[in-house]
Amino acid sequence: MLGGRRAAIVTVVAIIVAVLAYIAYYELTHGSLITGTRPLIPKALRTLIEGANASILVKSSFSNFSTIPREYTCDGKDISIPLTISGIPSSASCLALIMYDPDAPKGTFYHWIVYNITVKEPYVDLPPGMLKSPRIRGMVQGINSFGFVGYGGPCPPKGSKHRYVILVIALRKCPEVSLPLTVNKFVKACREGGVLAYGVLVGIYGR
Repeated sequence: MLGGRRAAIVTVVAIIVAVLAYIAYYELTHGSLITGTRPLIPKALRTLIEGANASILVKSSFSNFSTIPREYTCDGKDISIPLTISGIPSSASCLALIMYDPDAPKGTFYHWIVYNITVKEPYVDLPPGMLKSPRIRGMVQGINSFGFVGYGGPCPPKGSKHRYVILVIALRKCPEVSLPLTVNKFVKACREGGVLAYGVLVGIYGR
């Protein structure tokens, strides 16, 4: 009798976990069921990470879904966000990252594109204030939606609060490119490199 009750409890817990996992995935890819907000990951990037493990951990000076410090925005110093990336697959040749605003009025706005990030340790640190240069320490920075190379901080319209997503991708093979890429060419290069795993950090900023 007791064993049957335990089995029932385990089954119920498993169902709850599965339902919560589905809701989290749905909100990540399709938008919130409650608020009607846009999905955190737009279709172009969603197809890129489908089937990959969500095993990468992305950390910064702010916690997930908390406010991005002013110094990393257009209202402050507008310097790039520091990141610590762990949980990288041992078979990964390099990392790539893209930071974007899914809540921008005219559609997804891309703030930062970096690829060919070398993996030498179980973790990777990116310092704050990376130069707006195509090549830096072996990494290549792409062209953001502002139209320039490197990092462009959060700068939502006044009176609004937006989400800013940093998506980090582990690649089996580094893209064979040395020039700044636009977002579409970045996605194509990552797809050709073979996506092994990914991780997400979300910050909030309003004006």
